[in-house]
Amino acid sequence: MDTLAIMIKNGFDQVDERFKKIDERFDQVDERFLGLDGRMNNLEDGMDHLSNRMVSLEGRMSGLEKELSAVRHHLVYKEDFEDLMSRVRYIESRLKINSGK
Repeated sequence: MDTLAIMIKNGFDQVDERFKKIDERFDQVDERFLGLDGRMNNLEDGMDHLSNRMVSLEGRMSGLEKELSAVRHHLVYKEDFEDLMSRVRYIESRLKINSGK
């Protein structure tokens, strides 16, 4: 009977030892998940920063588009300017006006 009790105790001791190893593995997995959580938080922070930068850049682009539109409104193309200058020179020459240019 004592032998049977010793065998059962040894069996339970072995099961206990296995459960301790399983617990250690779960602890390692938990640590890895905590590390992963930290990395994910850093990634989310980086994405938030990029999102804020995008909003800022969109605002700046909108302002630049408005300014460009205003510049285009007052823009005279080189070919049009040269055409007008040649017409003005012709009129000045016909009217005998010395423009100084």
